[in-house]
Amino acid sequence: MLDAMLGNADGIESVGELVSGMERYKELCSCGETFRDCPFWDGVRQRFEATADDTWDNAVRASVGQAHIKNFPKTILAGGEQKWIRQLAVYSEHIAAAVCQKEKDVIVDSSKEITRALFLLRFVPGSKVIHLVRHPTSDLNFAE
Repeated sequence: MLDAMLGNADGIESVGELVSGMERYKELCSCGETFRDCPFWDGVRQRFEATADDTWDNAVRASVGQAHIKNFPKTILAGGEQKWIRQLAVYSEHIAAAVCQKEKDVIVDSSKEITRALFLLRFVPGSKVIHLVRHPTSDLNFAE
């Protein structure tokens, strides 16, 4: 709900679960088209490839791979001088620019990958993370 509310504000672009959605070409976008045929995401891919001097598929593989929880320790221990870190940071900045098109100042990404959040906070300047906990005691069984 927060994603939808924020996404309706001026200057904010809501993209759902960006990283996990990047590779779902055959699934439906909220516009009703598949992601491959969605005019918004097709435009994002085209703008990314025009400015990043690389393919969308390379950015997808790098982003999705890094976000996997098994890479959490690798992301914690990574230094900014490592080639894969620098490349993924560049991909992230080009993706953001392709999504925003200079019309938006903020992207709301509802991804749940904590490894991705850690990467953005460490290596992409200006990134901010809001971590929401639905109900912190929902799994606890309190005896009366």
